[in-house]
Amino acid sequence: MDRDGHLLIAGEILFCTPRHDVVDILVRSASGEEPGVVRLREPLVSLLPSVVERVSRSLYPETGRALLASGQEIALPDFSRQAVDEAVANALIHREYAIPERTVIDHSPTAFRVWSPGGLPYGVTTDRLLSTISTPRNPTLMGAMQHLGLAERASRGIDRMFKEQLRAGQAPPVFTAGDFSFEVALTSGAPNRAFAGYVASLPATLRDNTDAVLVLAYLCAHPTLTQTSAGSLLQVDPGEAAHRLEALCTGIDPIVQRDGTPRAGCRWRLTSVTAAGLGTAVTHRARSSSARPRIEAHLKEYGWITNRTVRNMFDVDTQQARQILGDLRAEGVLEKDPTGPQRGPGIKWFPARVKR
Repeated sequence: MDRDGHLLIAGEILFCTPRHDVVDILVRSASGEEPGVVRLREPLVSLLPSVVERVSRSLYPETGRALLASGQEIALPDFSRQAVDEAVANALIHREYAIPERTVIDHSPTAFRVWSPGGLPYGVTTDRLLSTISTPRNPTLMGAMQHLGLAERASRGIDRMFKEQLRAGQAPPVFTAGDFSFEVALTSGAPNRAFAGYVASLPATLRDNTDAVLVLAYLCAHPTLTQTSAGSLLQVDPGEAAHRLEALCTGIDPIVQRDGTPRAGCRWRLTSVTAAGLGTAVTHRARSSSARPRIEAHLKEYGWITNRTVRNMFDVDTQQARQILGDLRAEGVLEKDPTGPQRGPGIKWFPARVKR
């Protein structure tokens, strides 16, 4: 309340029953099926716990198990409970209550989406959510929720959504922002048991480190990480990304190592110990390894190869072919024609003269 005893907007949202429904919960037993719908109209102080409890009842706490290095097993859920809770809390606390639209939670076995009215604050973009300081739409409301124990004072919900989904062996969240809406989408499939088991076996300083988990997931699919790509991955400027990666190269348990120099261009890759621990989670190694014999046979017969040839040989798209060629280059199998174009579809690849 203000000094004159008048109820503030934040107090009305918290403690008064709204004039219209504010949440729709849609639950589908199969993707594409007509959902069951629960429509809620409650004060936020009771609405948030009610929605979280209702949603948690439709989650599956175990869709697979991951084996740890110690021999123990951990259960892997369909969606990370922490990520789901954060998505719901962010939607209800940060939504625009001046827009008379309902927050919509749509849950199926393969997708969990939360749509809420109100776009991102001015200057905030989806490619910088990890590094942007939380700016609540209604600071008074946020402060009250924190005081009541319904929201954390150090709001790191976006970080937690990324980290916990990956730790559960699932894909990271996808965020879509419009002028007047915001959506969080989580997906669920067969869990990446090898990745989840390895991360769970790490020391707490690493398994609870969002940077570390993101970098590990990236390097499972790519042989190296450049400074520019690290900036995009960690959603910071490339210089800060390099400092963060260097922190992961040091200490008792380094998980990555740096190749090259700042002047020539740095790349980071998994250490041999980390790569061995991740096992089958390192998918780029499997792709390049399976392609290598055929590509080497082609090089022996024709002397060179192109992206288009790789696409035709393995029925892959341009990006996948580029990844295979890049992996084999990193392994010292291929090198670009030094006399030809270095970018674009005309690149020719020759056998590397010196195997690294």
